[in-house]
Amino acid sequence: MPYTALSSLLRVGIVVATVMLPLIFMLTLEPWVEMSSTPFLLFFSAVMLSAGSGGWNSGLLANSLSVVFSDYFFLLPKYELSFDITNLVKITLFILEGLILTAVFVALRNAKHRDEVNLQKLKTSDARFRLALSNSDIVVFQQDQNLRYQWIHNLQGTTAAEILGKSDYELFPPEIAEQLTTIKRRVLENDVAAREEVRVILRGQVLYYDLLVETLKINEQIQGITCVAINTTQRQQVEQEKAKLRQSLQEAIQQKEEYLALLNAWLASSPVALAFLDTELRYVYVNETLAAINGVPQSQHIGRTFREVLPNWADQIEPILLRVMSTKEPLLNQEIRGETYQSGVYCWGLVSYYPVCLPDGQLLGLGVTSLDITQKKLTEQALSKSEALFRAMFDQAALGIALISLDGKFLQVNPALCRLTGYSYEELIQMRFQDITHPDDLVNDWNHAQRVVTQEISSYSLEKRYIRKDGSIIWVNLTSSAVCNDEGEAQYAFGIVEDISDRQLALQETQQAKQAAEMAANRTARLQSVTAAFSEALTPQQVADVVVNQGIGALGAVAGSVVLIEAGGKSLKIVEAIGYPDSVRESWASFPITANVPIAVAARTGKPIFLENIAALASQYPAIANVPYLTGNCAFACIPLIVEQQTIGVLGLSFAKEQEFTDENQRFMLTLAQQAAQAIARAQLYEAEKNARAAAESANRVKDEFLTVLSHELRTPLNPILGWAKLLRTRKYNEATITQALETIERNAKLQTQLIDDLLDVSRILQGKLNLNIGQVDLRTAILAALETVRLAADAKSIPIHTLLDEDISPVKGDSDRLQQVFWNLLSNAVKFTPPGGRVEVRLEKIEEEAQIQVIDTGKGITPEFLPYVFEYFRQADSKTTRVEGGIGLGLAIVRHFVEIHGGTVKAESPGLGQGATFTVRLPLGKG
Repeated sequence: MPYTALSSLLRVGIVVATVMLPLIFMLTLEPWVEMSSTPFLLFFSAVMLSAGSGGWNSGLLANSLSVVFSDYFFLLPKYELSFDITNLVKITLFILEGLILTAVFVALRNAKHRDEVNLQKLKTSDARFRLALSNSDIVVFQQDQNLRYQWIHNLQGTTAAEILGKSDYELFPPEIAEQLTTIKRRVLENDVAAREEVRVILRGQVLYYDLLVETLKINEQIQGITCVAINTTQRQQVEQEKAKLRQSLQEAIQQKEEYLALLNAWLASSPVALAFLDTELRYVYVNETLAAINGVPQSQHIGRTFREVLPNWADQIEPILLRVMSTKEPLLNQEIRGETYQSGVYCWGLVSYYPVCLPDGQLLGLGVTSLDITQKKLTEQALSKSEALFRAMFDQAALGIALISLDGKFLQVNPALCRLTGYSYEELIQMRFQDITHPDDLVNDWNHAQRVVTQEISSYSLEKRYIRKDGSIIWVNLTSSAVCNDEGEAQYAFGIVEDISDRQLALQETQQAKQAAEMAANRTARLQSVTAAFSEALTPQQVADVVVNQGIGALGAVAGSVVLIEAGGKSLKIVEAIGYPDSVRESWASFPITANVPIAVAARTGKPIFLENIAALASQYPAIANVPYLTGNCAFACIPLIVEQQTIGVLGLSFAKEQEFTDENQRFMLTLAQQAAQAIARAQLYEAEKNARAAAESANRVKDEFLTVLSHELRTPLNPILGWAKLLRTRKYNEATITQALETIERNAKLQTQLIDDLLDVSRILQGKLNLNIGQVDLRTAILAALETVRLAADAKSIPIHTLLDEDISPVKGDSDRLQQVFWNLLSNAVKFTPPGGRVEVRLEKIEEEAQIQVIDTGKGITPEFLPYVFEYFRQADSKTTRVEGGIGLGLAIVRHFVEIHGGTVKAESPGLGQGATFTVRLPLGKG
């Protein structure tokens, strides 16, 4: 209600404003234009606007206001309301004209309103129509006379832009476009609507439409066509599916009829007897097989009770039938036996009874199936007799017999096989033939068995070994074949086992005797070849090479060695080793004879050692238990090499496998070792004779060289002595010259004395007549005394002598003069062979329980070739008479002898010529 009042006031305000605008405008123009002559001119517009916008009420209000304002402002007299006859006529005419205009504009307004309402309804209807189309399967479209799409609505499967302006030939396959164009052309040509079912393919999708085509006319002129297409794809698919279902149903019915006919034919011809009885035990169905078994025609079964058809069987069978119907539980595979209608003829049957019920559990009757097993029973009886006969033969056979599965398991064994193997029946049944077959025979036996199973061969026979329960070995002859089923497939194996141990033993003894003879002949020939080879071997190395190779070849060894006892009998040295790793050869190149190893033990005891396996080695010689893992050997033999009851070495042989050292093998190895020992002894004698000859020749050569040097060395000091003596006797000299001459004579006389003393010492040493004055010797004092003796010669050559003497060294027992002579000889040589400006160093220190004295120089050094002979008598690196240094080569030999008789050692070391030398003396502390 407030909204209505407000709306009325608003219309009144609009009318007043509409009238006031022309009033104000006319009043404004009044000074220039005489408005009184046309007082209502502009008010007509206010009336029209008010009537057009507000209707009758607004038009009448605007008309009334216009009359009042015109009368007051523009009709004479002005500015007052006057209704004289003139003004009244004018006002009446204006009112009539205003009413006419109001009526006209109100009518126009109402017509416009009706048009707007109708237009809105049309839009609503169009929207609803379009919405309905959009939600439906209806497509509406228009095509021009050239059948090109001009408008389309509710397009399905594509967009309008892809359709508009195109023809059917541009959108569809040719055959579909041809069909659509024909329909539409006919409508255009005949001006008769058409309706047809069409099929189109759009974007690969097959669609079905109910197409309605009508002409599109404008002013009775055909401009094109309008089409309405209702999508019937789903309906078509349903119809097609229905057609398929109908066809499938028809086929199923036909198939069912065929199956029923087939079932009836199968039931009629089935070898299984079939029958159906109702709840009163009356036959409803029976096939020919059951009728034949019962001996009653099929027609005489139907409608009759079981007792009426088979009275002799009724008492036996009826209780069973009634129990099955009462419990509704089937009773299957019941074996029955009875007399048929043919008197004296009995048959067996395997009968099953089962209730026949509806889904709701209602019992309709029961079914009976019967299988005639008479022939099977007769066959079983025959088989039982045959099996009893076979079992008697099987159990009483003298040969072992077994039935074995395809995987080797014993299925049946007879007592003879149990006695043969030592196992009971129960034990063998739990075993496979592989369990008692010797491992070396298993592969061959299994390969033959597989060939039989695959029917490559029908049977096989072979000789093999069984391992009895007590571990003993027996030889058997096995004959085996496969037992197959009706399809020819192997089911199990049948084997006959014969004990051939006695025959095999005799054969083995014959073969062993033959092999022994052959081996003896072979070894005799090999020993002969060894003897021949030994006759050509001139050195122990060559003999060792022959014996090792021959021993390896004759005994099947993989490695061998010859070791000899070194001089002194404290160590063993490998002369030849074949087949051992380099690391083993290097680590055992030389080892003490006291070592706890087989070779050393054989060398010490003179008895052969045979180790048949690694366990024997590890138990007796644990210190070398790891050696087999380095060499890969498993058995060992160590044979002493004995000559005239004296062991000179050991022959060692190693084997890759465990060995049984038979008496023959041991005898052969002992013979081989004896020949090798004799050959080595001969080679050693030959080498010793050869070395002695060489040594004698060398000694003669050295003696000659020594005599030459000795004569030179003796003449050298005599020449100045004789020369000065003759000069002093024949000439007059001043005191200084005489003093120099006497010093020269004295010095050379002392040198001559020293040479003679050295010769005398060597003579005493060689004759064993050298005496020692034993006492406590302070080594430091002896060294310093020797230093003073050579100091003058060292100073003359500007050679400093450095000393490093331990003051805590305790005295040693010995001859002070001889030890001082040792130190003097070493220091004298160091100064003599060191060039001017060189250096000599003397050290004294305690090493363990010994005193060590070292004389180190930077002199000319010693060649590696001469170093081993430096302490020998009469040996000099330079024995020519033209050498620079003097001496007769006895000093170092005397040094070695003096040191050794004091219980010490001396050695010389030198990197080579020009690199100096070091002489080391070691003396025991507190010992003489």
